[in-house]
Amino acid sequence: MFDIGAGEFIVIALVALLIVGPERLPALARQWVQTLRAVRQQAATARADLQASVGADVAEVTDLLRQADPRRLFTDESAQRQQPERSTAKPARNEPLAPAWDPDTP
Repeated sequence: MFDIGAGEFIVIALVALLIVGPERLPALARQWVQTLRAVRQQAATARADLQASVGADVAEVTDLLRQADPRRLFTDESAQRQQPERSTAKPARNEPLAPAWDPDTP
């Protein structure tokens, strides 16, 4: 959460020991831990309440976005089109290739 290493933690503990004093440091640490637990519990409760109240709406919007995905629409439309079948047969070696289109037909 704070990315505090062992060295930084030792420096913070020594500064706290010098500022607060050895008599009040354990009580201050307990109070800090209790406050941190209360804040975490309130955050978890708020997150759960938010998910409960908005969960159905978020699921509905997510489904709508999945349905409106442009990649999906493109693949669905391209699958519906009928592609002309191409012949995989190779022409004979001495035969000329036939044109792909006839220029005389409109």
